[in-house]
Amino acid sequence: MAEVKRIVADFTPEAYEVLSDVAQQLNTSKADALRRALGLANFILRQQKEGWRVILEHEKDKVRKELVTP
Repeated sequence: MAEVKRIVADFTPEAYEVLSDVAQQLNTSKADALRRALGLANFILRQQKEGWRVILEHEKDKVRKELVTP
């Protein structure tokens, strides 16, 4: 098993609320929610670096939005 690293992070009340909300929606811990969010961010950034566009499409009305990151 890989060595586990511990970090300490300060969150604004708003950011902590978002983290809590995401963890609740995923039915998981805040630590796991952060790990999953980092994995998703890493995936999106790598795809964009390779020239892919990330598009969200609404299931019912088919409206599309492009996810743009710096």
